[in-house]
Amino acid sequence: MKTLTRCCLLSALLLLAACATTPPSRQYRLLALAQGGHAGEGDALLRIRSVTVPGVVDRPVIVTWREDMLLHSSEFERWAEPVETQIADVLVRNLDALLPGHQVVRGRRHAGLQTDLELEVEILRFDGILGEEAVLELRWSWSGVNAPSGLHEWRGKSPLNAKEPPAFVRAQSELLLQAGKEIANTTPGKIDEG
Repeated sequence: MKTLTRCCLLSALLLLAACATTPPSRQYRLLALAQGGHAGEGDALLRIRSVTVPGVVDRPVIVTWREDMLLHSSEFERWAEPVETQIADVLVRNLDALLPGHQVVRGRRHAGLQTDLELEVEILRFDGILGEEAVLELRWSWSGVNAPSGLHEWRGKSPLNAKEPPAFVRAQSELLLQAGKEIANTTPGKIDEG
């Protein structure tokens, strides 16, 4: 009987010890990488009205693929904020740096402002395979006075040499900068390449 009690107690302690070794979650944030900028200065007001992301990546965890059909999400590798919010914030900061003469704002909080241009962005892909590549695909449209017409699309890939989430986040930040340059090229006015 004593042996059975000791075995049960030892098993319970081992189970508790295993639970105590759960790794802490890490939180990541996308970065605006455009250089320069003018922090909201400019005569023309550009508002990013909306940014939407696919439901498959609209999660608090970082989502990648292992193979064409196998989705991978890590419980411990998380976004610091919703990915949709981060993408919108990064686009605002990148476009603000890339478009001299434009003040770039986002969302409903600026809905009452008289804007010269409004931008809607739909993220079609925001994923990749760790150790292989990151992929960003988006489409956008403009509205407002002198707005370019039509639907614009862009797709970019970035190699991922590391199989760790920080490499994926950095690559997506770089792809958002490239996408920002493409978006800026479709606005009335020139982008600042410096």
